[in-house]
Amino acid sequence: MSVNLQAAFNMALSMQSRSVELYDSRTDTTYNVKIAPSNYFRNFAAVDDMAIEGREFVISQSVVSELSITIRRGWKIIDPELGGFTISEVREMVGLGNIIGYRLRTN
Repeated sequence: MSVNLQAAFNMALSMQSRSVELYDSRTDTTYNVKIAPSNYFRNFAAVDDMAIEGREFVISQSVVSELSITIRRGWKIIDPELGGFTISEVREMVGLGNIIGYRLRTN
């Protein structure tokens, strides 16, 4: 039995994905992409019980490679419904040894 984890991951993302703009201020370039908001909200307690708030979005490696981009901290996610967010962390999502997507954490 052959398992195509990337295809399964992409199908799961497509059920929750929404159209947003990724904006790279260094090159003044905007990319229209589909990403999925995660149910994960960052409300961690940091030093002296200071709260760190943010959202997390998930984007497929297929989308990133199709556009030949490298998403970096400082890029903006502009969602027509949720508003604008600045990416503070980009984390690889690995499945069976391959990168299948990225978690885009915002502040």
